[in-house]
Amino acid sequence: MRRGDVYAHPKIDRRFVVVSTDRLTETGTVIIAEIKGEIPAELRGMLAVGLRPDDPVAGAVLGWRVNYVAAHRLGEHLGRLSDETMEVVAMALRTAMDL
Repeated sequence: MRRGDVYAHPKIDRRFVVVSTDRLTETGTVIIAEIKGEIPAELRGMLAVGLRPDDPVAGAVLGWRVNYVAAHRLGEHLGRLSDETMEVVAMALRTAMDL
């Protein structure tokens, strides 16, 4: 499990991308951001990052929907977001948290 990996949660109908550093992930805890099927109309811009055609899923990463979970609780691995997408996701997270 690495930063940028996308998972489908096994018990709820949601998808998440790992946004924590690989070092934290290795401890068994991951920080995740939710992926929505489409960009919410009222939240276009830096807080909702549209996914690219070469990403493994369609939709948008929601920069304000961040949480943590035990790594073993994530379900099916769906692929990995492109480096370009993850750069924009990182900017969105910094914007949402005013870092």
